[in-house]
Amino acid sequence: MSKAEDRYLEYFLDGRLRSCSSKEAFLLGYHQAEKDLELSWEDISTLREILDNLEQEFRKGLHEDKDYIGYCREALKRFKEMKEKK
Repeated sequence: MSKAEDRYLEYFLDGRLRSCSSKEAFLLGYHQAEKDLELSWEDISTLREILDNLEQEFRKGLHEDKDYIGYCREALKRFKEMKEKK
């Protein structure tokens, strides 16, 4: 089940969504999505660590895709993996 479905069940089962209009439900979901996507200081620290490690790896030639886009893609991939583990 997705995070959105989990939230829906959580709100529906305790009665908060039963009395909501579709507009209110949409806004509730939208605001929750904004909170979920917001970066914290921990996220910035994690990104800094990833970027420092990647820079060393790229300087040593440990990656095939050695351009800036490849560097950014690898950083994003690692960040997403770390976020999923939490």
